[in-house]
Parts: sequence; C-alpha cells; structure tokens
Amino acid sequence: MTRDDLFQYIYPSLDELQRVGVTGLFLGYYFKWDQRAQVEKMKEYGFEVRDDGPIEGTYTNYENLDDHTVGLHDYLKFTKYGFGRATDHACLDIRNGRITREEGLRLVNMYDGKYPYYGVKMFSEYSGMTKAEIDAIIDQFTNKLIFKTDDRGNVIKDIAGNLVMRYARE
Repeated sequence: MTRDDLFQYIYPSLDELQRVGVTGLFLGYYFKWDQRAQVEKMKEYGFEVRDDGPIEGTYTNYENLDDHTVGLHDYLKFTKYGFGRATDHACLDIRNGRITREEGLRLVNMYDGKYPYYGVKMFSEYSGMTKAEIDAIIDQFTNKLIFKTDDRGNVIKDIAGNLVMRYARE
C-alpha cells in the first residue's frame, strides 16, 4: 500500500482547508439533532434501514449501511479507549429518554467490544492481509491498562475472541 492509496483517508490540515475556503457546519449547531428522529423522517422519503439485524458493534440498524469495515473501525476505538459504538448510541438514547440507564448498560455489555469477524473478513479481502496479521497488529496496540494480559504481556481473550477487560462496567 502506498501513500497515494491512502490519499482519500487523509484529512486535510487546517491550513489546506482555509486555503480553499472550506468551513465545517453541522446541523446540530442550529437545532437539536436526534439520530433516531432523523432516521424516522428519512424513512418517509424512502431511506431503508438494515432489516436483518444491527450493524456490527452496536444495536442500531441505520448507520454506516454501506461501510462493511465499520465494525473493525469501532472495535479499534474499543481496544484503545475501552468503549465503542454501542456506548455512543446508548448514551444518546438515554439522554433522549428512549431507554433507561440499566437498559443502556445491558445493550453496551451485549454489543460493545465484540470481535468484529465480518469487518475483519472484509478488511482482509480488501487489504490482502490475513486475519492473523490483522489480529497481531490490533493486539500490539490494544490498551494494556484496560484489558487483561498474561504473564508475557499478551492480551487475554475469551472463547469467542473478545478481549477481557480488567474492570467490570457498571
């Protein structure tokens, strides 16, 4: 892979953005942004959610529908910070009064940090890397302060391949 291959994934610097006159504006600056409410409105205009279950790494079925590696992306966030996309969604749903804190914790424990088999498979096909190579890189950069390790410093995984946290989520 060359730098040219990665060009579309490299965000421009602030100087580059200012030079061409790009300014980021977010609708949330102007009115309350509620993802679920927006999805319901979009469905009135033909938007289709995923009917066969949630997106890998969370419990929702409406985000990143065309990104087959998003589960891997969210898992990398989890390996670094100890929380993932399901936590993000649960926090929003709790704030918006859709679920209780207890329900949010249940969903987070069910979906956050599960090994992204589909995302890894898709990235493997795209990159030519094997699953073992991808796992070795992920394990190398996993936050050892958050996840359990053995005597040699290798991360410990459960029978399903999920990392084991040092601390329980409460």
